[in-house]
Amino acid sequence: LYTHANRPISVEILAQLRAFAFGTAAAYSVLLILMVLGITLLARMGEGRRDTESTSLTA
Repeated sequence: LYTHANRPISVEILAQLRAFAFGTAAAYSVLLILMVLGITLLARMGEGRRDTESTSLTA
């Protein structure tokens, strides 16, 4: 559940598209893509560190 003051970025993108504010919707979309990319890269780096720690402990 959310209110108008704290709605998710995906809902805001849809609201901007419905208001024909394509530039704002595109900017929010780029922001969303960059956030997902950053979180994915951080998760993969953390996963890689965990794998190297486990192999160094067993070796």
